[in-house]
Formats: sequence, structure tokens, C-alpha cells
Amino acid sequence: MIALLMTAMLMTSDAEPAAGLCAEPTNCREVGRVTFRANGMTFNADINDTVPFVSPDGLILFVGESVVVEVGENGELEVESHGPASDIITPEKLTLAAEEMRAALAAMGGDVTPGTVDPVADGRPENRLRLSLMQLPGMEETVLLVENGYGRRFDYRAVMQVPGAEQPEYTTTCELIPEFMVLEHWPHAIGAITLSDFRSVPVSRSIVCD
Repeated sequence: MIALLMTAMLMTSDAEPAAGLCAEPTNCREVGRVTFRANGMTFNADINDTVPFVSPDGLILFVGESVVVEVGENGELEVESHGPASDIITPEKLTLAAEEMRAALAAMGGDVTPGTVDPVADGRPENRLRLSLMQLPGMEETVLLVENGYGRRFDYRAVMQVPGAEQPEYTTTCELIPEFMVLEHWPHAIGAITLSDFRSVPVSRSIVCD
């Protein structure tokens, strides 16, 4: 059932055939077994198909995946590379992301303890977004780490597939701060997430999460 729900998330009445969406090879990947933990158990969803990252519905990430994309002036996405999220979301990276978010909030007047920003480059792509979705090791909690290598702020929309839910669910996200990391967190499993409607928004002294 879970595998069927996750597969259904990829299918819409107006979606293009995968073959057409895979004309650009970097836009597709072979998805085999997607494994996640929920309700104290480990589940396997066998997708076993060629799946595009970017479709008319947006960018889809399965748990465990990381992707680097270029964002066009009108929000169009072009995949540059992809790999395992575990290569990106390390304990050190999570700590740095939390520090950066605290630093940004403090700079905007938020009532938080100021964080620190390490000026040393940590490998995040310049003028690209890197998005990584992963369950924390040994836990059911899921995190989405978004690294904004652009000098502009973005807003976007997210819909998640929660194991056991019959339909994908909308979830709130925060705007992406220029040249910072933003960490989204859910206390439950997410099998896949679709991200869409990327758009530049004015820089202000607040961070909008909606």
C-alpha cells in the first residue's frame, strides 16, 4: 500500500511521460527501493522505475536523496547533479545549519542567541540550490536541508507524502535566506516531497514561513 501511495504521488493527469522529461539525462534517475522508518517499524517501498526529478508538478525528492538545481529567472528548475543525502546531511552540517539560522534570525532582530557563521567555504554550490531530504539516523524524524548559494531570497511550496496518508499533504516552509542554509524538520516519516513555485522575494528583516 505504501509503495502504491508513493507511486501515485508521481502521477497526475497532465504529467508528461517520463521519457519526455528524461530528454535531459540529469533530470532523471533510477529509483529502486526507498526505505524509511514509521510507527516503530522499517518499511520498504519498491518504486523500481525511472523517475524525473523535475516535472510539471515540481521537483520530487525521495527520502535519502540530495539534488543540486539551477533556478531560472521565472522559477524554472534545471538539475545539475544528485547523490545520497547522507553524504550532505552530516552531524556537523546540521549543527552549522542551526548556527546559520540563529545568526540570520538574530541579525533580523529576533529574540534568539546569536549563532555563528563559518566564513570557510563548506562545499555548498555557488549560484545553485542544494536540497537534501533524510530521516535522522535511528529515528523517524525527517529533515530537509536547503543550501542557498544564490545572492537572492526564495520562497517555494512543499507537498509531502506521509506514510499511511491517502493523499499528499501541504506543509509549511520558510523562505530561503541568500547564501545561508535553512533546515526544515518534521517529527515523523516522509516518504517523498514535491517542491514547486520557486520565486524570488524581496529581502526583509523577517523570515516568512508559510
